[in-house]
Amino acid sequence: MASTATFLPFTTVIHNSFWDTLGHRKLNEWKLDESPRTVWAQAAQYRASQRESCHLQLDHSSYFAPSSDQIRAGVINISGTMIVYNTAEAFQSPDRKALLANEAALIWESVTSNGWTKNPHLLNSFVLTVFADLKKQIFYHWNCVPALIYPNEVGVTEVFAPVEDKSIQELIGHTFLENGNQPFLVVGGKAQPLTEIANAKEAVLAYPDYATEAEFSWNLRNLIAAVAYTRKDLMSIEILTCRGMNGVKRGRICWTRPASVETPTAVGWERNDSGQLTCKKTVMPKVDQSARADQMIDLNLKLISWRLVPDIKLEKYTDARCLLLGSGTLGCNIARALMGWGVKNFTFVDNSTVSMSNAVRQSLYTFQDGVEGKSKAHAAAEAVKRIRPTVVAQGANMMIPMPGHPISPAEVEKTQETVKHLDDLIKAHDVIFLLMDSREARWLPTLLSSMHNKLCFTVGLGFHTFVAMRHGGDPGVHQQQEENLHDLSLAIPGSQLACYFCTDIVAPVNSMRDRTLDQQCTVTRAGMSFIATGVAVEMFASVVQHPLGIDAPAEVGNQDDNSTVLGATPHQIRGSVNGFKQMTPAVRRNTQCTACSSVVKQKYLEDGWTFLEKVFNEPKYLEDITGLTQLHISAEEGNDQIIAYDDDESV
Repeated sequence: MASTATFLPFTTVIHNSFWDTLGHRKLNEWKLDESPRTVWAQAAQYRASQRESCHLQLDHSSYFAPSSDQIRAGVINISGTMIVYNTAEAFQSPDRKALLANEAALIWESVTSNGWTKNPHLLNSFVLTVFADLKKQIFYHWNCVPALIYPNEVGVTEVFAPVEDKSIQELIGHTFLENGNQPFLVVGGKAQPLTEIANAKEAVLAYPDYATEAEFSWNLRNLIAAVAYTRKDLMSIEILTCRGMNGVKRGRICWTRPASVETPTAVGWERNDSGQLTCKKTVMPKVDQSARADQMIDLNLKLISWRLVPDIKLEKYTDARCLLLGSGTLGCNIARALMGWGVKNFTFVDNSTVSMSNAVRQSLYTFQDGVEGKSKAHAAAEAVKRIRPTVVAQGANMMIPMPGHPISPAEVEKTQETVKHLDDLIKAHDVIFLLMDSREARWLPTLLSSMHNKLCFTVGLGFHTFVAMRHGGDPGVHQQQEENLHDLSLAIPGSQLACYFCTDIVAPVNSMRDRTLDQQCTVTRAGMSFIATGVAVEMFASVVQHPLGIDAPAEVGNQDDNSTVLGATPHQIRGSVNGFKQMTPAVRRNTQCTACSSVVKQKYLEDGWTFLEKVFNEPKYLEDITGLTQLHISAEEGNDQIIAYDDDESV
């Protein structure tokens, strides 16, 4: 009497590398697309503590079709479908009976068309459904490996016993290695393809088995269904099983005559570790917290490209090297906002230490920094690393030389070294932010940024006003830029935009001299720095997305919200919280500018330190070489009427 054959379902084992790859692809490639994906799994036998089970394994390589050199003894590669749902609700709500039925129908079609005889791998497939909670790094998954219930009853008529014939053992091992562990026929002691099943009278079916001694692996169920349908005259067939280290065994499988059906029913949804018919959950290990933090930060940014701004180039931020000249209230808040955009490379420059009053306004410092009197530049660099450990940040203590601040003979060598250091820093960075307390401190960095054609931003505060502006690029780099603009009356080329000093008609001088305490300290309304730095960083975010970058034009009047994927690229933004107003003027470069004009840059190129020393000691020299002195004389003589524009309050 035949005993009932028992088939051991696959246990899906998914390695963490599979989830790592899925998370990366979902975030960067698939995004909101729920289209089915083809993946490959490997079926193999697993043994642990006298317990054996049939494993279906997936790892990082499962996203690629296996090559011939990846075929291993005792392992079969199974192609399946993976559906990654966008929401937990979508993962819980699909018609899983329909998913199983559809996959079973494909297997049955390969049986009825005899396609299985040429491609036996068509008998094995799976449907893996997934919901990836990328923020929490939790993956919910439920796998289905369909098995056709055809015939309805399958039994064992001959107990499976070891095969001692060495020639049969060698034939089985050699053929499985040749055909990728796919089933085949043994006829007259020779291996024959499955296409011979229709004509073979005394055929023996050989297949790789991954189950225990008392059971058969799940993949045999569909193979029996295919044989029973193709050979309706058969009620049994002799089987050779290859069970890894357990060797080759021979026995006979029988079945009742199957009824004629259009498509047989199927089973296949996997049970969880508790034996329940429901999904499994994988929580990714928190081994490297810094790397995990990076993943979460990048996740928030990359989600922007899913729906809101599909064409955003996030590498414009992650690759940007930012130099922050001034590490006070503005410098701290600029750094925090830049980190929100994914910027990871900072250099902080300042010449002062953290005071007891700084922590409440300067967001990178703590009370203890003030107690210890830490260097602002170094404390800021340490702070951003605490916020995001993988940030590359350094601090530099530096007193930037300024017009109107004379250099004594004893200070010449040290000042020359400072100028050289500042020049090297500007050359080594992509974006420069001028965030110092005084106007004159911004003069040398403005000159050097223009010399090296660097994207430069200035941010300044008054009590209830602010200015955030970008400096124009080098006019010599893109001389044809104006010709490409449709209407020069409506837009100013980036290379023709004014710098911070272009609207001045006097040279910068020592603005700290003869000032009372309330004039020496930056006294502003509490929220001003957050508004100004937020606006400045968003201007940076838009400008770097423009194809021309530093040379992005600025609209005159109303801004073009479609200039970049993030909107307009204004020249400057000036605002006041007194009336809660904001405007975006665009100003052309001044050919008599004391910082970025060609005559000033030429003088620096020709005379170098000699020129700078003269400017530091005699700031009126800048007015002489730029023609401003003559302009003043003409005004005094009544030849011109000049309205002076002074925005000291926006410093």
